[in-house]
Amino acid sequence: MPASPLTVPCRESRLLAAVKVSSIAEQLLFATVRLETTNLVGGTGVGTAFFFGVERNARQYGFLVTNRHVIRNTSTGRILFTVSENKQPILGKTHGLNILDFEKWWHTHSDPDVDIAIAPIGDAIRTITDKNIPIYHTFIHEYLIPDAKDVEEFDAIEEIVFAGYPNDIWDDVNNLPIIRRGVTATPLAVDFRGKKQFLIDASVFPGSSGSPVCILRIGGYSTKDGRFLLGNKLAFVGIISSVFYRRAEGTIEMAEAPTAMVPVPVSEEMIDLGVVLKASLIIETIEQFLGTSGKEKYLPTTDSVP
Repeated sequence: MPASPLTVPCRESRLLAAVKVSSIAEQLLFATVRLETTNLVGGTGVGTAFFFGVERNARQYGFLVTNRHVIRNTSTGRILFTVSENKQPILGKTHGLNILDFEKWWHTHSDPDVDIAIAPIGDAIRTITDKNIPIYHTFIHEYLIPDAKDVEEFDAIEEIVFAGYPNDIWDDVNNLPIIRRGVTATPLAVDFRGKKQFLIDASVFPGSSGSPVCILRIGGYSTKDGRFLLGNKLAFVGIISSVFYRRAEGTIEMAEAPTAMVPVPVSEEMIDLGVVLKASLIIETIEQFLGTSGKEKYLPTTDSVP
């Protein structure tokens, strides 16, 4: 059976603020959403998802993207949207969407080792907008993924930014994620350990699973051959999946970025190296979804209750 979304009444803070979203960085704030999950035994978790758009055969498709391990063995999920007015977000005014049979809503990559899950978002959004509640969100589009030529022009060290909800820290009054910065720890042009992934030197904590990773250049930037170019540029390069830990005995291990809101044991220490799956894996997952017969079974129903 398809997943069933249930809408949650609007929540307003005491101070509502309308903002005009215009810059690239501001748009990135509204491309992510916080996923609150409940698993099959009642435990709770927090992860990040983001809106991603593609065009195929003159048709637009919109998806939520996160990690496979974020939605694995979940029974319910909750997404909190920002309400809009005159096509601009109203900070502090939100509307939630509870989705039953949460894991069934998602489509995962055919390779079980690829930690990516996508969900078609159109019907879920219509569950809210059919109630005449406009919501505000932005999409990271496929055209923001750098092509092979662009990747060759990236240097071995590039500054990156990612948005998410680390350690469940977020602006719960204004429904905004936390933006973090770092640098690439392995070259984007190289597949780390032979897989479509690279490392970032950045603090990745529980709740960051599913965060979109971008190269953001504002005002100007230097090229690998020493030229300086003016302008702004955003390149979407991947999604955070795993982190490296140092165990008490001194061994270094890679593990999924956790979602459960529990303390990390003192015997485990994060060493600020995150694993980012390359954006091409998201495209592969979407192509698999669009190519499946009977793919409608992955769409949630539009029935809802106030």
